[in-house]
Amino acid sequence: FAMGVERAIQAIEATKKDVVKSADSLYIFVAALGEPAGAQAFKLLQELRQNTDLAKMGVVIEGGFFEKKLGAQLTIADRLGASHSLILGEEEVQKGEVTLRTMKSSSQEKVPLAQLAKHLQHLPRA
Repeated sequence: FAMGVERAIQAIEATKKDVVKSADSLYIFVAALGEPAGAQAFKLLQELRQNTDLAKMGVVIEGGFFEKKLGAQLTIADRLGASHSLILGEEEVQKGEVTLRTMKSSSQEKVPLAQLAKHLQHLPRA
């Protein structure tokens, strides 16, 4: 069974449209670079989605396209209107950190995984 990226994006947009467009929400996209990092990225995606503090603040977490190349994942993030992307690669997994990319400015910073949820709570709203 194959599903095109465009259809997946449309489905996500349809279900998230009201939440993403909210002025108070922060939209974060989780991406992975390489297959080994994909499993860790999926785990991170689930943990962030289950974080009640982030949910109360209107932080929306999306991702799951880990089989695609990083550039394609970031294109999806941009099309979905993500303000930030969390990128996990082999190096980040080994160091216990994640790369936080601001989509608008393409600036990046490294954030320790242990401090990620707190860091996301303090990101400026778009």
